Amino acid sequence: MSARLVVGIDADTMGLAWCGLAAGKVVGCAYVQRRVPGRSKAGVFGEERVLATYDAGLKALAGAWAELGAEVWMEDAYLAHGVRLGDDGVMPQRVKGFRAHCGALGEIRMALRNVGVRCWMVEASTWRREVLGGGLIRDEVNAASLRLAREEGGLGKVWDVCEHRADAYCVARYGAGAGRLVQGELLAAERGGLA
Repeated sequence: MSARLVVGIDADTMGLAWCGLAAGKVVGCAYVQRRVPGRSKAGVFGEERVLATYDAGLKALAGAWAELGAEVWMEDAYLAHGVRLGDDGVMPQRVKGFRAHCGALGEIRMALRNVGVRCWMVEASTWRREVLGGGLIRDEVNAASLRLAREEGGLGKVWDVCEHRADAYCVARYGAGAGRLVQGELLAAERGGLA
């Protein structure tokens, strides 16, 4: 019997980073570009070609994950704390970006659903607390996820590591249930329970 495959996804409007774990080991990790940076209209500087490549890549990944019986976990979209739709102080571009992010996540979920793969959504604050520990500010979270992905996941040896791939690794760890264990070990070590 083969090990269960758990895939973590960190996606935004620019692309999709994914990391697959089986038996606690990284078995695949990549970034699929969705948009050309700084370009908002299809067809500008090859964006139409990039979107076609992204769509084909997403379809191929979804099909492969379906064949392998993968469990997929994806970081959900969120608005920054203190920002609520309808408030006079809301910056229109932040709301517009949030809506575009939700649309990108919806595309991924639909591609997975079309091949029978269930996708669980997890809030960033949840996986960060469970996998990295609580009380970290943004820069500390980014550094901690990169460190964990490099040191424990081995990213950087075989696969290039970046913030998105590191977060995808951590989301996969959360989905595999390993996050709670790491959190417990970290807390126990801080309290002198582990050497």
